[in-house]
Amino acid sequence: MVETVSACRVEVERTCAFIRSHYARHITLEELSLQAGLSKSALVRAFAKAKGVTPYRYLMAVRISEARRLLERGVSSAEAAVETGFSDQSHFTNYFTAFTGLTPGACRELFRQEWERDDTAVETNPARGHLAALLTIVIWGPPSSPPRCCWWISSQWRSCLSGS
Repeated sequence: MVETVSACRVEVERTCAFIRSHYARHITLEELSLQAGLSKSALVRAFAKAKGVTPYRYLMAVRISEARRLLERGVSSAEAAVETGFSDQSHFTNYFTAFTGLTPGACRELFRQEWERDDTAVETNPARGHLAALLTIVIWGPPSSPPRCCWWISSQWRSCLSGS
């Protein structure tokens, strides 16, 4: 099976849709390649060229994004790990921290603090009202050096949220 990377856009989008629909369960590269109708190597090449990340990295980003939404609603770290397909809480914590620069508990706490603030606090510091948007930008940001980039942004969140 010979595929050209540029001719695989439909297959890459189909793979992305499959990942977004099934992120909470174990997904193998073999399963993704069968779903896309491409060989494993062709899928990885085409996916990386089209999306800038490997299918696995994309899966992790989707899982982290969904976990962030759960944490935002007050779900525990352990429950968020299970509901988003991580094998255990340690695995989840390691990936979440690498992607966002925050531990899941710290992220949940930031959202808890935001819920407890009244509307006047958001008016005096608008950055407080945009925490979810900032976390989404970090998770879907460029693949180059995400931990360093995320740490810088998360330190800005801490200073915004503490009012310093």
